[in-house]
Amino acid sequence: GEYTPNEFMAGIGAAYSITPELAVSLMAKYVGSNIAPEAKGTAFCADLNVAYKINDLTLGLLAANIGSKMNYKTVSAPLPMLIKLGARNDFRFGENFILDAGVDAGYMTQGSYGSVLASAGADLKMFDMVSVRAGYHFSSNAALAPSYVSAGLGFDFSIVSISAAYSAQRPERILHRPKTGSRYHP
Repeated sequence: GEYTPNEFMAGIGAAYSITPELAVSLMAKYVGSNIAPEAKGTAFCADLNVAYKINDLTLGLLAANIGSKMNYKTVSAPLPMLIKLGARNDFRFGENFILDAGVDAGYMTQGSYGSVLASAGADLKMFDMVSVRAGYHFSSNAALAPSYVSAGLGFDFSIVSISAAYSAQRPERILHRPKTGSRYHP
């Protein structure tokens, strides 16, 4: 017979601004993996984020997937854990143009495998309606996490937003991660 493997994650999180400059968030996650009829596993983990803002500069720290291994019936496998530091800044050009640029660097590990990660990206928001995005993502271990470029385009009209992204990580899909949504800013 045929079997379609799948993985899923469910989580609940909270964020709190300790001061106007300092914020923290925590997300608890339940992860499930069904790679074969006889190989179903579960894990519990958490993500911790800390952000500190100085004027238009934001510094951040992320610790992700800290928790248990993926436990299958007869074997367990570690989740990919990630520690990352980053910085982003808003640059305003007149009233109608905002460039949000950021960089980050970190380390991902999964069992005995590891990878240094780094990325840089920018989002140019024009007239509070159109966003053009681009980025580069580097990994020292392509087997754990590939290096790739990405680009995106977004439109915001009143409370409706539409965006799409391209990633050279998946070159067989020209446009992917399309997203529509709504937003409310009182």
